[in-house]
Amino acid sequence: MGNDTLLCQGDSLTFDFTDMGEEIFWNDGSDDWVRTVYYPSGTYSVTIISGACQLEDEINVNFEQLIPTQLPNDTSICLGESVALTASPSGQNYNWFDNGTLINTTPNIIVTEAGNHNIILESYTNVCRDSDTMLVSVLSPDALNFPDAHICETDSFFVDASIPYQGASYTWGDGYNGATRWIANAREYTIEIVAGPCIINDTLQLTHDVVPTFSIGADQTICEDSQTTLVADNTSWPSYQWEDGTSGPTNTVNTAGEHILVATNGLCSFADTMTLFLDTIPTFDLGPDFSICETDDSVITTGINNPAITHLWSTGDTGPAITIKNAGNYSVTATNGLCSYTDDLNLGVQPLPGVDLGQDKVLCLGDALTIGFTAPNATYSWNTGETTDSIMVTSTDTYILTVTQQLCVESDEINVQFDELKKPNLGEDIVQCNGIDAVLDANTVAQTYEWYRNGNLISGENNRSINITAPGLYSVKAIQGTCSDTDEIQVSIQTPHTLTLSQDSLLCQGEEYLLSTSTNAQNPQYLWNTGETSDQIQVSGTGVYSVTVIDGVCAVTESADVIFVPHPYIDLQPGATICEIDSVTIGDFFEKDQLDTNKTQYNWNTGQDTAIITVRLAGQYVETAKIEHCFNTDYFDLKVVDMPITNMTPPVVTCANELVPISTGLPGLTTTWNMGAGAGHSIVPRESGIYVATITDGPCVIKDTVWVTINNIPDEEVPDIYVCPKDSAQLMVTTENARAIWNGVETNPITVYPKDKFILEIYNEHGCRSEQTVMVFEDKDCFDDLYIPNVFTPNNDGVNETFRISMSEKIIFQSFEVYNRWGELIYSCEGEYKEWDGKYRGDDVMTGTYAYRFTYLDQYDIPHTKAGSITIYK
Repeated sequence: MGNDTLLCQGDSLTFDFTDMGEEIFWNDGSDDWVRTVYYPSGTYSVTIISGACQLEDEINVNFEQLIPTQLPNDTSICLGESVALTASPSGQNYNWFDNGTLINTTPNIIVTEAGNHNIILESYTNVCRDSDTMLVSVLSPDALNFPDAHICETDSFFVDASIPYQGASYTWGDGYNGATRWIANAREYTIEIVAGPCIINDTLQLTHDVVPTFSIGADQTICEDSQTTLVADNTSWPSYQWEDGTSGPTNTVNTAGEHILVATNGLCSFADTMTLFLDTIPTFDLGPDFSICETDDSVITTGINNPAITHLWSTGDTGPAITIKNAGNYSVTATNGLCSYTDDLNLGVQPLPGVDLGQDKVLCLGDALTIGFTAPNATYSWNTGETTDSIMVTSTDTYILTVTQQLCVESDEINVQFDELKKPNLGEDIVQCNGIDAVLDANTVAQTYEWYRNGNLISGENNRSINITAPGLYSVKAIQGTCSDTDEIQVSIQTPHTLTLSQDSLLCQGEEYLLSTSTNAQNPQYLWNTGETSDQIQVSGTGVYSVTVIDGVCAVTESADVIFVPHPYIDLQPGATICEIDSVTIGDFFEKDQLDTNKTQYNWNTGQDTAIITVRLAGQYVETAKIEHCFNTDYFDLKVVDMPITNMTPPVVTCANELVPISTGLPGLTTTWNMGAGAGHSIVPRESGIYVATITDGPCVIKDTVWVTINNIPDEEVPDIYVCPKDSAQLMVTTENARAIWNGVETNPITVYPKDKFILEIYNEHGCRSEQTVMVFEDKDCFDDLYIPNVFTPNNDGVNETFRISMSEKIIFQSFEVYNRWGELIYSCEGEYKEWDGKYRGDDVMTGTYAYRFTYLDQYDIPHTKAGSITIYK
């Protein structure tokens, strides 16, 4: 454990016997393998058992007490005065230092020389050491001695004329008051400092450099094989420097990116930037010249699929590829911004050989036919397998010849038919109605035909059939190759009869009409399109009626239009009920469905003559519609409802804890509200706003509004506090423009004592009220050596400006922390107590309540923690 030890109070000694045995016993009953001992002094012994062995040792640990050294607060005096300092506490060893130099070892020193004296008092015993510092300023009239300053015209200069003299006043020549300031204008600045009986004057001259101004122009784009020269439009400044190291106001560049020029004039500089963009050259290759067959085409392309690159072909096309088929030179230019590239090629076109095997052939069975085609430098391929330019055929088939001539391949085919000739057959002799063509058919297949009438050749008729209109003896000759055969037929003509049918008619729906015929036919037969077969029929529906009268081979047809006009359709509906401010449109909305709206006439009992009218007065309305002699009538009954009149609640202003209803005054009608407030003639609003009621009475709908303002109740909570038995404290409501009533008495703030209990009523500026209970507890931990206030007023009136905790020499300060209502730490000090000035990051905090935590050691080195609230009032 080592030799007996003397330590300073507050130090400690640690013993570590880890892994030295199985069991350990201390003289105070502890069984820790690692042990740290603190004040007070004592004797510590330990026994360690390891197997059969037992180890023992002891040590005396003594703590020496050092009373902390304490110097007065910083102070200032005028030249010619002196400050006498006495070391505290007495009875210890001392070292005095002035600006780091040892000047004395006695309890007392005197400071008289001009300047700032950083005084350190160091007190010590055998093993303990403590120190305190203070600043003594001996002020002389030339204590400041500001140097002149030179800055750029866009900058500002910070001047600190502070001297270590509490209550000193600072007056500048331009009327500004304060120890520190920022200055920017080029001129002379003077200051006078009054520190008690001392007066200090000084002068500072501030001069400027002018900020250079210029421009190197807007951003540019050039082709990648080009360059551009950048020039500053003002070349009068002392120094120019480009980002690539080039000096001077001009620079020739061809690299993409930002180009920066910085001009410098003394302490001022200015930079201008432009961005240079490079367009790349779009290179490509269309390939070598080539040829195609005239029936083919080919696609040529640049291979560039970038939409930012445009194309222009000699054909006028603008895509990256084109299809070509005509002989000639084809060129294209691809353009990328300011860069372009051109290529071309030549296309040759070879014509087809022009294969032609002639028209299809029909031959008599037993004949033979030679077919073929000849072209220079060509090869031949038949679907029969032959490879000669011609072949002889004797059987029915389709023959195909494919001719290949260099780049071109062409085919043609021919149908060759070998048939036996069948004898033509015109049938039995016929009688034909005059004016109706008859068709004669040879009823056989041949290569060609010859037609005759009464033995004479009919010119131009060489097809299998002909149309005839005249009587006579007709014959046909069918020719197949060298084969031919004939047939004949006698054709007679019958004169057609006459037919008359009743005229077209227009009737009213529900009537009937008799259609009758008249004819000179000898043996008439009747057929109507209704299926009837009599000479007259009775009809009752609109339509086209036709009849065909047949007599021999002649048939004559006549037709008549019969229209049955329906009575005009009117449907005015049973009637309607409307609001007094509305109207309704009634009438023949089906006018477009009438047979002929131009012939429809309308008449109302109001005297109007249109199909539709708009009405708003109660009563019965009658409409009559007429087409030709057909008419219809309908009736419409209109009822009118009076508009409801509201009795809306006037504007409402209330508090969130005193909600009041609003009403339309119309309980019997259907009512809905906006703002999600529901339905019914009366509601209780729960938020501020314009409430709109929509009221429905049958067909009538009206809206009315009411303003509702719901003010919040005060939300401030005054916390319970602890007060020492013989002390008092102040409680305060910090809500702006609020009234505070404590147990029925209106006051703010209020002085409270231990064991007080208050019913606190807070009224805000809207008259809204909240209520809470505030307790004042007696702090059992209080003693006369410590006083912590609960309020201070940092309002620059010189009274109660800082939060100051009073402590006797028996209190050893540890830490002090202040938190806002969100738990954010806004002030702290540790080791040395410093009064809080009510600021956070240099700015005054708002009026209100803040929480604190204070830790300290008492005279017996027992740690304590106090927590409470601080109220700032301005």
